[in-house]
Amino acid sequence: RSSAFVFEALFNMQRAVFAARHTLGRRALGTSLPRFGGIVAVEGLADMDKAKAGKTSVSYFTASWCPPCKVISPVFTELAASNDNAAFLKIDVDSNEEACAKYEIRSVPTFVFEKDGETLARLQGADQARLEALVKQHCK
Repeated sequence: RSSAFVFEALFNMQRAVFAARHTLGRRALGTSLPRFGGIVAVEGLADMDKAKAGKTSVSYFTASWCPPCKVISPVFTELAASNDNAAFLKIDVDSNEEACAKYEIRSVPTFVFEKDGETLARLQGADQARLEALVKQHCK
């Protein structure tokens, strides 16, 4: 009983922190694109194009119900926070069907590396070593 209470309390705290970051991210950018530790949460193709702005981009297609996504998410967050040379985008597949169709997303997690509209690389799955190698190769 007590462990369930602690888990619920931690979950509620995380939700509050996420909501606060979401609000602060919108204010800091002065746009409708929330930013979390180097990651831009996009809500559609127009947001994706705006966030890329001529930089190399790493688009992370994810879902809240996906266990491998939960495993690789902290790695992606760490890579985004330590790399200013690229735009790191997070796209929820359940609320961005248009983006999923354009990028032909068939599984999550999927990472798409782009520069000037050209796909540089694609990674499907939660392969930490491969993700780190691709970021090092394309975003430095």
